[in-house]
Amino acid sequence: MGAHVVFLSVHTCPLAQPGRGWAGGMNVYVDELARAMAREGIEVDVFTRRHDREVPESITVEPGFSLHHVAAGPPRELDPGRALRYLGVYADGVIDHMGFMDDVTVLHSHYWLSGWAGLRIKRRFGLPHVHSSHTLGRVQQASRRGDETPERLMRIAAEQEVIDESDINVVSGPSEQEDLISRYGADPSRISIVTPGVDHNQFVPGVRQAARMRLGWPDVTTVLYVGRIQAVKGPDLAIEAFADVATHIADARLVLVGAPEGDDGMREMEALQRKVKSLDLGHLVTFAEPVPHR
Repeated sequence: MGAHVVFLSVHTCPLAQPGRGWAGGMNVYVDELARAMAREGIEVDVFTRRHDREVPESITVEPGFSLHHVAAGPPRELDPGRALRYLGVYADGVIDHMGFMDDVTVLHSHYWLSGWAGLRIKRRFGLPHVHSSHTLGRVQQASRRGDETPERLMRIAAEQEVIDESDINVVSGPSEQEDLISRYGADPSRISIVTPGVDHNQFVPGVRQAARMRLGWPDVTTVLYVGRIQAVKGPDLAIEAFADVATHIADARLVLVGAPEGDDGMREMEALQRKVKSLDLGHLVTFAEPVPHR
């Protein structure tokens, strides 16, 4: 019998457009990891919360990789705080679907919401549970700006339970390992460092001038920010740093690729636009819409 992995990604679909809504690097990570495992002969089923009434219940993304949309709450994108209230319904939906699978070998949850659901599913089936936090509430709390909403205690408590009860906590490097140990008291013997890979079919040396011509960009010093417009991502720091660059390089430009999400995101976008104006950088800064990852 071959390996069969169930991925849990509650609040964001791995096929969603990165840089818009709540889709970002984690979506790309889950999507690419599932594809890579499927190509190695490992069966992968990914469960996410239904975010659109038009998407089918199940999709075969490619041979060996299936994506399932679980009905849990309104069929639209929800921020993690709102998705939390439907977590039990989501977990039960996954349990119902997994009742028809008799060969699952491991659960792998992504982000604390999925981890919390994963504990319930682990207890139901007695499966080993691997968890990837991607971000940690205590780390974000330590670095948040004064005008940002504090991390909710519910998240911190849930993360602690997930980290304590998961069989393996996967991290990308030693600094994340240290965060788990120092901030959550994680057992070092149950932490596994798995450095993310690079797809060399996609990330290859290219000709910069040709790429600029395709984009219609002038051949000047260019600073690029790519990510959701969200305070935790630090786009304000990119603008402040660029202001210093612009004092030394007259024709430099900054391009910010990403979109806001929800009221907090819109407030952040408005604050960034005010900052650009106050620094007299409007002629050098461009806000661009997200583009497909590839």
